[in-house]
Amino acid sequence: MAVEPRDRGRNKAEDHLVGDELINVVDIEPVIGRPVQAAEPQGQPVGNGLPLAQVHPRGQRNARGGHAKAHARHTPVDMNGVRHAVAADELSERIRFFLTAALTASQTAGGYAPFALGCIAAAGPGADGAAALLGGVTGALLFLDIQEVLALAAVGILILTAATAFRDTAFLQKPWVLPVLAAGMVLAVGGIYVLQSLDPLSHAAPCAAASALTGVSAHFFTRLFQPEEDRLAPEGLLFLGAALTLALGDLTILNVSVGRVLLCALLAYTAYDQGPMTGVTAGLGLGLITDLSAGTSGLFTAAYGVAGLGAAKCRRRSMAALAFFSGAAAAMLTSREELAQTLLLETVAGSLLFLALPRRIFGGKRLLREAAPDIAQRTALKTHLNRAAEALRELYDSMSR
Repeated sequence: MAVEPRDRGRNKAEDHLVGDELINVVDIEPVIGRPVQAAEPQGQPVGNGLPLAQVHPRGQRNARGGHAKAHARHTPVDMNGVRHAVAADELSERIRFFLTAALTASQTAGGYAPFALGCIAAAGPGADGAAALLGGVTGALLFLDIQEVLALAAVGILILTAATAFRDTAFLQKPWVLPVLAAGMVLAVGGIYVLQSLDPLSHAAPCAAASALTGVSAHFFTRLFQPEEDRLAPEGLLFLGAALTLALGDLTILNVSVGRVLLCALLAYTAYDQGPMTGVTAGLGLGLITDLSAGTSGLFTAAYGVAGLGAAKCRRRSMAALAFFSGAAAAMLTSREELAQTLLLETVAGSLLFLALPRRIFGGKRLLREAAPDIAQRTALKTHLNRAAEALRELYDSMSR
């Protein structure tokens, strides 16, 4: 399109030969990428506080780096996403560090720390495994002897090395690999110490028990920290709670173990809320773990198994607490262990603590009680319909005669 020039005297160089001015078209390229992040509020550091982020406020130019050139077309970095991802990874590593350090206080006969080793195995390779190993060694320095510290460190290093060697392979993805690997490492390293001891036969059973418990711990902790579903595995939470309460087993008040009191309350709650099958299974499992930690021969296994079954059979909390105490007392009367009388006091304290729990944390029995009226109404309706059908059938038979 031709446009008449406004000043032919001063714009001769822009005039066309035929007397019309040509319009110069300027190419405008669109900006590729996201808009520049808005300036931070006053007092907030640029880049959300990330060091060495090399992020400049709006309007500041770096002539030496050439950041002001439009043709660079660098997509802006979302510093919020980077910060949140880094913070999540650091939180996971810190949790594994402190959790493994705390679990080293839960020991079995012979000075083994199977729960901590199971947590190291469940962490797998990478930074999580290194954090768990560092936490286990730190806790071992606080709660174990130097020889036991060296044994735990050796097993932890072997577990982490093996997990790293099989990293990103289909073999490591199988659920039984890490538990079996951890149990084998404990058996191999512990077997060396057993053979070097003065009485290998007496030390063989604690070593084998610690090896099996390490594999079980790795299994439950793997399901807890790497759940297949969005929610945490309840059996993993129960196992973790039991392991942490046993860490307080040596803390006593009036010759009563604080850790075992908390374990009794946890078992009573689980049995009452989840039913007989879960109550018996949890009671036997937690009792076996307590026997291995306390060095007793079946006292807590029998007591917790019967107590869990009794509490699960009751619908009222007061009756469940009484049944829990009665089951433990019955097992105590048939035992000659030194901790039998202490078990009775611990069961009483655990039952009282169970009664003190708020009602809103109970789900299973409460939901069953709420569903009971609906079931009763359906049963009554079904009975009424059956009676009506029988009456109609008798009326039909009498008319056909």
